[in-house]
Amino acid sequence: MTRFIVGRLLLVVPVLIGVSIIVFLLVQLAPGDVTSTLLGPMGSESAKEVLRVKMGLDKPLPIQYAKWLGQILQGDLGTSWVHKRPVTDIVLPKFATTALLAGTAALLAYLIGFLSGIFAAAKAYRAHDRVAMAFILILGSTPLYWLGLILVLLFSLTWRLLPATGMASFIGGGGVLDVLEHLILPAVTASLPSAAIIARMTRATMIETLSQNYIRVARAKGIRRGVILRKHALRNALPPIVTVSGMELGYLLGGVVFVEVVFAWPGLGFQLYNSIIGRDIPIVQGAVILIALAFVLINLFADVLNAYLDPRTRTAEGARES
Repeated sequence: MTRFIVGRLLLVVPVLIGVSIIVFLLVQLAPGDVTSTLLGPMGSESAKEVLRVKMGLDKPLPIQYAKWLGQILQGDLGTSWVHKRPVTDIVLPKFATTALLAGTAALLAYLIGFLSGIFAAAKAYRAHDRVAMAFILILGSTPLYWLGLILVLLFSLTWRLLPATGMASFIGGGGVLDVLEHLILPAVTASLPSAAIIARMTRATMIETLSQNYIRVARAKGIRRGVILRKHALRNALPPIVTVSGMELGYLLGGVVFVEVVFAWPGLGFQLYNSIIGRDIPIVQGAVILIALAFVLINLFADVLNAYLDPRTRTAEGARES
């Protein structure tokens, strides 16, 4: 098991280096001049040139990347060009707010997707299964921003049951209940597409598991259907479900960008959107690297948990290495 974990940790390094290269190039090669954005339309060419030299933008891209990567390896994400503050002081609190939203959405997605998938598998190829899967397919194909706007229209503007934007009320807000009230709509919006994917994976895996010979033997012995599902089928069906669930949590950390913009949720996604508009490159790079690191670590944890649940994964890994 230790060898398996070390091997997975070693794979994290080239992945993060590759992500850093892609992020750096995409941001640097984006159209527009950052000095014009920072100085405004009245900035002179000489002032732009001075600012470009001050920020190191006059250096070749490989040198800029090497300097930026060196700072990252030392835990320094740079200084915001707009806010004149360290990027870590800005993105880390925002990341905690995003983690609250993504974590809540993930719990809802796991609950809805897992239960829906088991229900559909237990009623496989019947009317209940077809209706449930049709509904899941619609949810999985719905854009997050459109779904969020529909929920705001219904629950905030029409029925006035839940707040539409922000994390707390302007007057008398800030308590736990107030935050939870503001969390409901964005969490539900972010969770539904992931719940659809988890439900489809759970259904497919459970149907495949229920068709195995040992399940037929258990049925022949007269064991109740609920016991078969819970004790015999579920454990063997868990590894692929865990893998997909880990990937969905990683996707949620990046995918809630659209949700945070729709609901003005003050998280890393909303900050990333504003920084892209304002061409604050250090924050954009730092935010994307932080999201990528979280995504890789979450998938690493999912792989380790998957190997624990299914020892065949470790055996296959060891066979490939030998």
